[in-house]
Amino acid sequence: MMKLSWLTKQNVSRPPRFGRSNPPMYIYLVISRLRLRPPRNAHMATDSSFTSFFERWLSRQEAFLRQLETLHRHRECSEIIPQVFSHYQELYREKSRAAHADVFLLLSAPWLTSFERSMLWISGFRPSILFPILVNSVGGELSAEQRQRIEAVKAETRRKEREITQAMARVQETVAEQPLYSLMRKFGKLVDGEVTEFDTSMDRLKAAMLVVVENADALQGWTAVEVVEILSPVQGVKFLAAVARFQLQSRRWGVEKDSERERMAVDEALPPPA
Repeated sequence: MMKLSWLTKQNVSRPPRFGRSNPPMYIYLVISRLRLRPPRNAHMATDSSFTSFFERWLSRQEAFLRQLETLHRHRECSEIIPQVFSHYQELYREKSRAAHADVFLLLSAPWLTSFERSMLWISGFRPSILFPILVNSVGGELSAEQRQRIEAVKAETRRKEREITQAMARVQETVAEQPLYSLMRKFGKLVDGEVTEFDTSMDRLKAAMLVVVENADALQGWTAVEVVEILSPVQGVKFLAAVARFQLQSRRWGVEKDSERERMAVDEALPPPA
C-alpha cells in the first residue's frame, strides 16, 4: 500500500464536505467573478478552447496507458502513479477554468460523444463507477484488509454522490421558482429593472451550479486517490490502466457511433437516384 504524500489538502486529500454554512475547501468559487458578464463570443471561445485541450489531453492519456500496460516492477510503478494523477489534475484545472467561464456549457459537454454524455454525472464520471473497474482489474489480488478499506471508501463515495445529486436537483428546481420563473417567461420583453433582476438571478443560478460541479469533481478525485492509496503500486498501475482503457474505449466507440449516425443522416438527406 502506498501513501500519495505529494497530494496537498487542496488536491483532494480528504472527502469534500457540504453545507450552506460550511462551504467545502475544494471550491475555488469567487462569486464576484460571476457578476462580470462574459463577452458575447465567450461561449464559443470556451467550447473551442476546452475541446482543443481535451483532445490533447486524450492523446497524452493514450501515451500513459501504453506506459502503464508495460510496467510490472514496484519501483517503476511507484514512480508513474504521481505522474498519472498530475495528468488528471491538469484536466480538473482546465475544467474549473471552463466552468467559471460558462458552467452551462461545461454541463452540456459538447466535446464528448453522445455515448460519453449518456454516462455523465454532473459534468464527469460517477465516482462509484471506479469500483467495478477495480474489481475487474485487481479484485482477485486484494487482501481481506484491502477489501474492508475499499468497502468503507465505497460507502462514503455513494453517500456523497447522493448528497451532490440532491444538491443539483435543488438547484434545477429553482429555475421553476420565483422570481426566476416569471422573469424567464417574460424574457425578451423585460424592462430595465427586470433585466438587472434577471441577470442577478442567473448569476446566482450559475454560482449554485458551479458549487455542485466543483463538489462533484472533488469527490471524483478523492475517490480515485483513496482507492490507489489502499492498493500496492503494482495494483495501482493495473487499476489506473483499466480506468484509462475504459475511458478511451468509450471514447472510440462513441466516435464510431456518432460517425455512423452522421453518415446515415447525410444518406437520408440525399435525393433518391433517378
